[in-house]
Formats: sequence, structure tokens, C-alpha cells
Amino acid sequence: MLLSLTYTMVLPAFAADKTVIETPQNISNGEETSISDTIYQNVSEINTYALTNDGTISELTGVEFNNNIALKEEDSRTYAGGGLLNNGEITLINDSSFANNGYYGLHNNGHIGTIINTEFNGNNDYVTSQTQSYTNKYGYGLFNDENGVIDIIEDSTFTFDGNYNETVNINYSRSTALRNEGEIGTIKSSQFINNYSIDNNGNTIYHTGLYNEGTINTIEQSLFQNNRYGIDNGSRIELIEDTVFSDNTYYGIYNEGYIGKITNSSFSNNETGIENRDIIYEISDNTFNNNRDGIYNSDSIDYITQNTFEGNQTAIDNLGTIYEISDNTFNGNIQGIINGYGSNRDNAIIDN
Repeated sequence: MLLSLTYTMVLPAFAADKTVIETPQNISNGEETSISDTIYQNVSEINTYALTNDGTISELTGVEFNNNIALKEEDSRTYAGGGLLNNGEITLINDSSFANNGYYGLHNNGHIGTIINTEFNGNNDYVTSQTQSYTNKYGYGLFNDENGVIDIIEDSTFTFDGNYNETVNINYSRSTALRNEGEIGTIKSSQFINNYSIDNNGNTIYHTGLYNEGTINTIEQSLFQNNRYGIDNGSRIELIEDTVFSDNTYYGIYNEGYIGKITNSSFSNNETGIENRDIIYEISDNTFNNNRDGIYNSDSIDYITQNTFEGNQTAIDNLGTIYEISDNTFNGNIQGIINGYGSNRDNAIIDN
């Protein structure tokens, strides 16, 4: 049973003698190149990226994308654009960073082989609407579009942990550290942490760590901590294993799609460890500690087996169908298993 994970992250090492580029660059279709020790920064044209790749980049190593934000002067809104747009092929992104860009840090419409030892920080500064009373924010550290394919994301960090210096409150944010609408093979040994911001009145606005509307094969040995949602899944994830979900203000995992198996992972100090509103096949060999709800189910879970529930307000709250609950340990929860309530009680089924 996994109770905790220890992470040794190798973060980008930035050299002082890098080439600095402050005008938009393009790699054409059919062109092949590699890029290293370069800073792309301060590109401010609306709907423009600091670097657009329509060709092939064999290696992108030690590259920084910083402060590529398009502003419209009359209302200080940012507009779509950002660090890197990939429409072609990138074999490797290594030891690089995407920091404080506009709508996107990295926007992928093509194929990326491996992203490793790379940091996405603060790429969430896109204002979509602003009135006298509120501001809405969008933005993505990494956006894998519907045609995008990424084989591996490893040893990388997705965070925000910043401030919005707005003259009005921010009452809502859709900013997401990683948004996937395409295909991702494996996310491994990566951190989705501290995705929140603070407006000028001191209000803390939490963002989502990973929002999935595509397909992810495996998430393993990773950390989702101090986000709004750790994972918000609206499509398909095959396997989540050996992963920590802690201190997320709403959910460790929120599922409105399909998850095959969640195993050997821990959920602690979240509002809800796992909230399921569609289909999860198996939840096994996990620990749930000090959550309001360990598992909240309003649709269908096949198996909940060999988990430990300790110190939660409610271990399992079921309003849907659970086909098997077996060999679990319940200790010190205020309520163990609630099977429906009120008018929903007759529709809640535990078929053990």
C-alpha cells in the first residue's frame, strides 16, 4: 500500500550566456533543426507565438519561453498567443521552461516524442472578460490540442503560484496547468502543484492541475497538490498508479468520463478524494486519509477493493451503482459507507 512518495525533481538549469530572441520566429514545413540555449521573450503581437514550428525539431534543450504576452491597451486584456506553437514534429524537449506566457506556454497541434525535466510556470494570464465587478481568466501551461500527440511527459513541473494585479476581483478561473484534448501516452514522475493565484484584494483563486478531454494511457509516480482539481477527466484515462493527491481544494480526481484503474495511490486532505460521475472500473490498493469524502459515486464503479479509509468524514458516499466493495479497511471515519439518501436512496445500489 502506497502511503507517500518521495520526489527528486531535476529542474531546468539556466545559463547566463543564452541567445535572446524578442521577435516571432518560424520553422517552415520541410525544415529540420535543433535549438539549444536560447531565450524567446517579450513577443507581444496579438495571436502570435514566440516560436512556431511547422517543420521538424530534433531537440529543444535549455530553451526558455518567457513573458510572451499580447496586451490590448484599452482594457489590459491578454489575447491568444504565447510561447511555442508546434504544428510539426519535435523529438525531444529537455531542460527547458515556459514561464509567464499568455494564453499558452506550449500549444501542441503536432507530435512531440518526449518532454522531460521541463517547467511550466505561470502560463495562465489570459483575460476573457472584465467588468467593474469581476474578471475571468483562462490559460494553459501545456495545451495538447485534439490533433496533438505526446508520447511521454516525465520529470516535469506544472505550477502557477502567482499574483494577478487586477483592479477588480477575480471571481472565477478556468486556467489549467495541462489541458489534453489529443493523445498522451505516459505522464511520469511529474508534479502538478500550487496552481493558484491571488488577486489584488487577497482572494485566492485555484486552478486545475490536469484537465483531460482526450486519451491518456498512464499517469504514474506523480504528485497533484494544492490545486482546485488535481485531475478533471472528461474523457478516457486507462491507468493511474503510484500517485499522490493531496490538499486539493475540491477534488483529487473528478471523473465525468472513463477511468480504467486507480491503484497504489494516496488521497489526503482533499475536499473529496475521488468524485465519480461516469465510469470507473477499479479502485484498488489506495489510501484515503482526512478527506471530507474518500469516494463519492453518483454513477458506476465496478470494484472498490483492498483500500484503506482512515479519518475521513465519509469513507464512501454512494448515489449510483457499485458492483463490489471488498477487503477494504475502515478506521476512524465519522461515517463508513453511505448508500444513498433521501429520494436517491432507492437508486443507490451496492451489489456485493
